[in-house]
Amino acid sequence: MTDCTRNQLIFAANIALFWPGFHLISPITILPLFVSFLTESSILIGSIPAIYLVAYSIPLIYGVRYFEGRRYKSRMLVVIITTGRIGFIAFAVILIISGGSPAALMLLLFFIAAFILGGTTGFCYPAWADTFNRVVDSHSRGRLIGIAQTIGGVMAGIIVLLATRLMGDDPFPTGFGIVFIVAALILTISYGLLVFLREPPSPVIRSDPESLWQTGLRIPRLLRKDSAFRSLLVARLLIGAGMASFGFFAVFGTRRFDLDVEQIGLLATVLLVSQTIANLASGFLNDRIGAIGLTIAGAAITPIAALIAFVATDPIALYPIFILVGFSQAAFVMADLTLILDTAPNDQMPTYLATYSAAVYPVLIGASAIAGVIIDVVGFKPMFLLSASLGLIGIGLMVRVARSRTVSNTTKLYG
Repeated sequence: MTDCTRNQLIFAANIALFWPGFHLISPITILPLFVSFLTESSILIGSIPAIYLVAYSIPLIYGVRYFEGRRYKSRMLVVIITTGRIGFIAFAVILIISGGSPAALMLLLFFIAAFILGGTTGFCYPAWADTFNRVVDSHSRGRLIGIAQTIGGVMAGIIVLLATRLMGDDPFPTGFGIVFIVAALILTISYGLLVFLREPPSPVIRSDPESLWQTGLRIPRLLRKDSAFRSLLVARLLIGAGMASFGFFAVFGTRRFDLDVEQIGLLATVLLVSQTIANLASGFLNDRIGAIGLTIAGAAITPIAALIAFVATDPIALYPIFILVGFSQAAFVMADLTLILDTAPNDQMPTYLATYSAAVYPVLIGASAIAGVIIDVVGFKPMFLLSASLGLIGIGLMVRVARSRTVSNTTKLYG
């Protein structure tokens, strides 16, 4: 077996194992439901997806700085990632031992553990993407990701369904704690596989790292310099704001239709099955129509899901909603990575990736907080209507970006 084949199989296994662990602590379904046992605040519950993304995105540029001075990245990446998983396991153990009380302290510890989990992942993500970019052929990366995610989605669907059934009618706190421990262990194994990579040495871009302040200034410098990239970010931000409704669908179901944990688990499985089916299609679509085309396709689903929720009068409506969310998530999991791999200059790819994530994801916490306020003040329906409207505006701007002179027919922003 050649080193190339070996490395691609390791990355495929890494991606496939990631999804069962991730969906056991999904910020769309499982974590909002868990937090709802600790607080009734719609703002806190609905902000969980964005809070996780903020925790993930803040360290990105500093991860770029740290790994630029390393010729080999994978082993240190595994060490840092594992540290974050140990922190989440520690929280789960405390949750079980304490019996989930006091609620305020458990909520605080949960957000600390989630920040550590997301932060260590974000810190290492540029190094992961850079290594992936160097060992996986650009003409087949979409298919590799799609196939791996399909396998991972099948495993995740089975594991999530079993976990929610085993948790029973009274999942808090022990059921959630056990699920969190299992999820963290699966994620640790997923990234631990990267120690077996036969990693080619990376060029050392900076042997003498710049100051933390100078590193943080890379993001505004890049945004000032590249107008095409700025336009792309604005369109993606509007689409992301339109997707704020995704974090509320599970809570909407429990409050509007009095769904129990097992029914939410079934909806999570529907989400996973639809995402699994869409993962494979997204991989082939990405290789054929490019990342911007895939972004537009995934965004087109967002207003449809929100409008179905707006008119829903029966819990059966939640099934097409979660199917559409699965389709959209599959498209964006693929597009948000390959968009930068396809368009950024190779020697600046980690910096572009960090800038993209740091510029897009923190803004989403504001969108989710506003959505939570709208729900608390006037209910779910106005929020769903606003979500659909923002999604449509974002789609229009992304189409304009695709047609602009700075973006070619092959979605290259830089030529």
